[in-house]
Amino acid sequence: MKISVIDIGTNSIHALIAELGSQGVFRVLLKDKEMIRLGDDTLLSHQLSPEAIDVAVKAVSRFVEIGLRRGVEHFVASATSAVREASNGGELIDQIYKSTGIKVQVITGGEEARLIDLAVMNSVDLDPKKNSVIVDIGGGSTEIILKEGFKTVGRQSIKMGSNRLRQMVPLSDPPKKSELQTLNEFLQKALIQLIQLPVNLDLPVMLGTSGTMNAVARILTHKHGLQFKSQKKVAEQFSLKQIKDFYKELCGYSLKEKQSLKGLDEKRVDMIVQGFAYVIHLMEYFDAEFMSASEQALREGMIYDYMQKHQMELEQESKNLSVRERSVLSLLDRWSEMKVHSQQVQKLSFLLFDDLKNLHGLEASDRELLGYASLLHDIGYSISYHKHHKHGAYLLRNADLAGFSPEEVEMMASIIRLHRRNYSKDEKHFSQLSNPCKIKVLKLAALLRIADGLDHSHFELIEDLKIEQRDQDIIIQIQSSQDIEWEIYEALKRSDLFVDVYERKVNFKQLKG
Repeated sequence: MKISVIDIGTNSIHALIAELGSQGVFRVLLKDKEMIRLGDDTLLSHQLSPEAIDVAVKAVSRFVEIGLRRGVEHFVASATSAVREASNGGELIDQIYKSTGIKVQVITGGEEARLIDLAVMNSVDLDPKKNSVIVDIGGGSTEIILKEGFKTVGRQSIKMGSNRLRQMVPLSDPPKKSELQTLNEFLQKALIQLIQLPVNLDLPVMLGTSGTMNAVARILTHKHGLQFKSQKKVAEQFSLKQIKDFYKELCGYSLKEKQSLKGLDEKRVDMIVQGFAYVIHLMEYFDAEFMSASEQALREGMIYDYMQKHQMELEQESKNLSVRERSVLSLLDRWSEMKVHSQQVQKLSFLLFDDLKNLHGLEASDRELLGYASLLHDIGYSISYHKHHKHGAYLLRNADLAGFSPEEVEMMASIIRLHRRNYSKDEKHFSQLSNPCKIKVLKLAALLRIADGLDHSHFELIEDLKIEQRDQDIIIQIQSSQDIEWEIYEALKRSDLFVDVYERKVNFKQLKG
């Protein structure tokens, strides 16, 4: 399965296309970004300009188009501080949906921190005997995660990022000493007021993720004659002294000199001094001796989160199941806790269908729909037992099942709707089907009602069944070594639709073996 995650950040919009495996691993197929600086003048005004919205929509549209050309099946998109703090952030979300059909989720700072933590835990080899602090400096916010070995002991998101800092404490080029003093005083006070995590842990290493921390690591890597290898999950370690020494040098650089720095994106030039100062103050705040950077961040966390939530679907895909099978089983996994019962009802439905093919005259495609409806017939229990047949039909209609036509979805929903209680041919959705589809639904629902009755106890007591057809009678011969009087009673009670549709009486006979 190929998915694309799109991260609409304050400084950049990133896209990552990956091919997912069934064992919690994925292969990156493409990484792309547009540094559109969505947070410029937004973090203080809390208003996205029409120009910013237009640029962002075009960037996301381009990433979606690339994904579709690459065979992406699912898109996951999130927006962070610049959008969540803008009073008109919803306008951007609406415009993206209208242009691409992609629903963007505006996530909280706490959710950002969780996803970043998930990315690091699945990709970086942390020392189980040491504590660490993970810091992700974005454009508008910073996510901080404290770790005791592998254990997360604290997460926090604070409203401070490189772009926000640039806007709150602007600097000349090169910055004046008074401005740098103001910057230092501002950071000291801000961190004390904002950070609410304990600082009494022994934290020798600060692990940085995302743009600012990676920019610092890349610049220092080139400065010290090393080679930054993007395939490495963690860059070289740099001491606080090394960072401070270069910061003093950086503060004297002109714009042209900063633009010539290797490893620095040209669109970060006007905030790199604030970025270095911020890293230094964070290291001092947490008493970290060294800083290292990881390229695993929010986007990778979004992928790991998706894989955790769709584990069953990925396992099914590895078994070469069709898109239709995967989407049905994914829905079953999400909404049903009675999978064994559903599988037994599917088995019995197939047995009835196969032995009655001369009577119903239906096709293999109809058998397939019966099988899917059988698996999903009780998903309405997740809402309520009362009227669960109606709830199940509603869930199916609104599930966006992949691989099915709207007509097939409605047929399955109607089969589920008709699988219990009194049935009505005047039911609104059923009445909108074409006449041939109505006939198929009634024939299939009649079989499902009997199959469901034959596993009323949910104990899978019936091993096999055969149909004996006599003039106007149908004898369902049941193979079981158990007492199945209750099952027979329920199946007989639910055979009313069968009698009406097939114009045959139904009787049951147990064959003990």
